[in-house]
Amino acid sequence: MSLQEQFILHHPSLLKANTTCLVAVSGGKDSMALLHLCLSMKMKVAVAHCNFQLRNDESMRDEAFVSNICQSLDIPLYMQRFDTKSFATEHKVGTQEAARILRYNFFAELKYQHAFDYVLTAHHASDNIETVLINFMRGTSSKGITGIPERRDFYVRPLLHISKASIDAFIDEQGIEYVEDSSNNSDDYTRNFIRHHLLTAMQELSPQALDNFSASIQRIEQEQAIYQQFLSRWLEQHVTTIPNGFSINIKSLEQLVHPALLLKLSLKNENASLAELQKILRAETGAILETEHYRILKNREEIVAELKANVTEPSSFIIEEDTGSIIGFDCRKYDRTENTVIDKNRFVAMLDYSSLQFPLLVRKWEHGDVFYPFGMSNKKLLSDFLINEKVSMFEKEKVMVVVSNDKIIWVIGYRIDNRFAITDGTTKIFEIRKC
Repeated sequence: MSLQEQFILHHPSLLKANTTCLVAVSGGKDSMALLHLCLSMKMKVAVAHCNFQLRNDESMRDEAFVSNICQSLDIPLYMQRFDTKSFATEHKVGTQEAARILRYNFFAELKYQHAFDYVLTAHHASDNIETVLINFMRGTSSKGITGIPERRDFYVRPLLHISKASIDAFIDEQGIEYVEDSSNNSDDYTRNFIRHHLLTAMQELSPQALDNFSASIQRIEQEQAIYQQFLSRWLEQHVTTIPNGFSINIKSLEQLVHPALLLKLSLKNENASLAELQKILRAETGAILETEHYRILKNREEIVAELKANVTEPSSFIIEEDTGSIIGFDCRKYDRTENTVIDKNRFVAMLDYSSLQFPLLVRKWEHGDVFYPFGMSNKKLLSDFLINEKVSMFEKEKVMVVVSNDKIIWVIGYRIDNRFAITDGTTKIFEIRKC
């Protein structure tokens, strides 16, 4: 099957009428093959060329070459020169990473400025194999061995599953001009070393090795898509969203072959080792694991994962008698009438105004706090109350109380104090509402 036939088979959306594509062209074999492949199918294209100014005269040669080609073919050209080394130093990244960031920022800017439908890059099968091998050496999950995505957002890589040999043959058959990048001959970069030595050795062992490797990547990519579909369904069914995090029933996890791995996937591959996650699953209630972005709690029959807060609220503040709104609370006093309805929202406290002494203090609860839970005539330790309510350790840390003259009048979000509740004799109400 020819390159044109493969293109038509796998990327019909690129060939629709009025579809416009921006083609990334360096001037090398691969990008020139992609450009001519697009032109052979009468696609509406423009060219983007990046001059990273890393190879002195050779960089300027490539720029001039691409410019001349576009001029001769009457193709719109967008070129940009980058001070790549300065960018790398300023942002503390390697030169190759700096070039990647600059390149994709430039492409995205052009895409939105000129309303291109797609941006095409000339990554091919060998690039994909190299990426998978690099990922393997660095350590990776199953997603890492699917290699480079064929499509991501508006980026499309039409040559991704086409061999380098097929591209070279197309270049020769069509007599397409190109320029050579001398840095590709150096083993200084990991990718080049893999290309020159590992891939060559694989082909020597088996002439079909690279084709088989590429086919395996495609198959794993398809299997990964199925796996992701099932994973998404499982997470929807078993993960409960809570404020600033989520919880998972441990029994649901333990029904799976690798519960710690599923927990790691639920954390979006947070930087936590499987050994640490296995330990928290087996730990006693109250055990906590700290990761970069999460605090993970073993709470009875569930795992609770909470994102670490970036902003902390004040630990205490005052509510005056005439306070209207303050730090997430609305307050008001009003006369009780026969039409007054008690709001049973747990984040609303309707209190007997005459029983209060101002100012009121809002603070975090403390061990040793006692109150008379609404509906009870006896006092209770707040710590015991929270245990009975099955409040997790993370939630306990957030529990706030409202205090009048050293007496708790409301455990916010849980219960008011019976001594300050509205009675038949209440004539005026003080209402506190958490927004």
